[in-house]
Amino acid sequence: MGSTVPVNEATTAAPKLHSLLATPNASASSSQVLGMDVSAWQGTVNWKGAYSNGARFAYIKATESSTYKSSTFASQYAGAAAAGIVRGAYAFAVPNKSSGAVQADYLVKNGGGWTADGKTLPRCSTSSTTPTPALTGRTPATA
Repeated sequence: MGSTVPVNEATTAAPKLHSLLATPNASASSSQVLGMDVSAWQGTVNWKGAYSNGARFAYIKATESSTYKSSTFASQYAGAAAAGIVRGAYAFAVPNKSSGAVQADYLVKNGGGWTADGKTLPRCSTSSTTPTPALTGRTPATA
């Protein structure tokens, strides 16, 4: 989750499905739960289509470091819920930009509320010392 290289991220409205239990090159079986990692790179996602193709959970990028808030997070988060997909927010942490506490606080303030409703995953983060194009002035449209 959280690839910063656009070539490694699906740049269409059909993000790749990933299995919680899959090993590299493994195909999905009925015992595996399929999910997605989406960000602004995917834009508008066909959530009903994703559900039809087996997606049952999604982590949606909400923030990066303590300065970037995804412009697509709210619509992607709501869209996943409307399609019956369990979803959660994630932060792309950049440790050399600010402290983990600062970045975690930023996610909490900008990353969707968590409730024990059986439909919301806990917030999480992934990290890299290389920021995504969002922090370097590039956007999915210009990357």
